[in-house]
Order: sequence, then C-alpha cells, then structure tokens
Amino acid sequence: MRTVTVFVAALLLAAAGTAMAGEHAATMASIVAEMNHFPSAEQKSTLADIAGDEEASEEERTIATAISKVEHKVSDADKAKLEAIVADESAGEAEKTLAGALIRFNHQVSADDAAALNALSE
Repeated sequence: MRTVTVFVAALLLAAAGTAMAGEHAATMASIVAEMNHFPSAEQKSTLADIAGDEEASEEERTIATAISKVEHKVSDADKAKLEAIVADESAGEAEKTLAGALIRFNHQVSADDAAALNALSE
C-alpha cells in the first residue's frame, strides 16, 4: 500500500511540473510566433523571468535564453544547444518544437513553424 501511495504522489508532482512547463512553453511559443528579427524589450523581460525560474526545466531555460538573444537568427552557440534539445529523447515535444522553430528562424518563423507554435500557445 505504501508503494502505491508513493507512486501516486510522484505522479501528482510530475503532473504539477508538466503544468508549469506547459505554461512556459506556451508563452515562449507565442513570443517566437509573433517575433520579427528579435524580441522586444517586454518579451526579453518575460524570457528573463522564465530563464531565471528555478522550477523551469533546463530545456526551457536554454530556450528562453536563446530566444532573448535572437538577432535575425540564433547564434551558432545557441543553435548547438537547441540541436541537442531536438536530439534528446527525454525532451518534451513542446521543447523540441520550440527548439526546431528557433533553429530554422530567419528574421521570422516559417508558416509551418508558426502554425506549430500557435498550436502550442493555445
């Protein structure tokens, strides 16, 4: 019985973490979908909050930091970090979608990436 209780508690904690991750992913997806060339000062502030959130996943903090530094495209250093997220089997689909869209970002997102990001931000 105790094993079942511990297992249920672990599931509840994981679900709570997923809800927070979903919020961050949705926020970042919205920012990237509407971004032209680089993030605004307001968007950078929001991204700094996500990057500094200890409850955000490492992938979310990496993505938030990469978005905040976009100048027409991501830097080569950030691109390598984003490619690692895409290749990581343990990364969530939202994080992989965001990372992929940023890797392909060139002044703005493509129509396909915009559609995927808009789906994440709903």
